[in-house]
This record gives sequence, structure tokens and C-alpha cells, in this order.
Amino acid sequence: MRVGLRSNALEQQLLPNNVLDLIGSPSIYLEGALNQWRDSDNHDDKLNALTLLPIFQWHLAGEQRPLYLEAGIGVALLDDSTISNRDLSIHFQFEDRIGLSWQYGTNSKARVSVVYTHYSQADLDRPNDGLDFFSLNWHYPF
Repeated sequence: MRVGLRSNALEQQLLPNNVLDLIGSPSIYLEGALNQWRDSDNHDDKLNALTLLPIFQWHLAGEQRPLYLEAGIGVALLDDSTISNRDLSIHFQFEDRIGLSWQYGTNSKARVSVVYTHYSQADLDRPNDGLDFFSLNWHYPF
């Protein structure tokens, strides 16, 4: 389960325009979220995470129903360092994300996305089992 909030506060403040042009002029957002993961074999085994990351978003196709590529690397703070048989070693992790997002309705700004997310602490400590997720998300702007 994931509940997040995305802001366009970083739109033109994170990188200079010449760098943005060099990487394809993406929109840039700041996203914070609260996640809870449960072991599918033992629902009492759970892990909570607070995350913060910049999201780079490139428009790929479509005007009425646009398709976007989204990617970001940020940080996560976990309330434990293990879940199931995964030993993450420390509470601090990096969140890496890549996905496709589609605005499916011409009269709505709601979107659906398919996302791959990886959590790891970049070998700051051992072991570094990491976590990988594929998710289907629904987004609605307020």
C-alpha cells in the first residue's frame, strides 16, 4: 500500500534550463509517500517506509490522452531493516523508480501508471538484499 503526494515545487528550480534541454526537457516533481509492505506468506510481517524523491517526467506521445515516462532516485526511511527473508541491514535506503504513466481520460487529469521500484542502501552495509516491486498506481491531482 502506498499513499503519496506530488508537488511541482521543483519544476524549474532543480536544474538550469540548459541542463533540462540536454536531458529532453522533463517536468520535475517532488514526491513524498508513506508505504506499507506486508509479507504475502505472513501478513503480520510488515515494513513501513517514508520516502522522498524527485520525479522526472517526459511526455512520450498523445495530446488528448498523453503517455509519460517517469523516473526518479530518492531516499527512504524504514521502521525496520528486515521483512520476510530480506535483510536490508539499515533503516536508510535509496528508492529507484521507473514507469509509464497514462492520462486515460480527455476530460480528467487522473492517470494510471505501471512502475518498477527498487530499494537498496548501495552497499553502505552488508547484507544488502534490497527489495523490488512492480505496481499498478492510480493518481488524481487535487
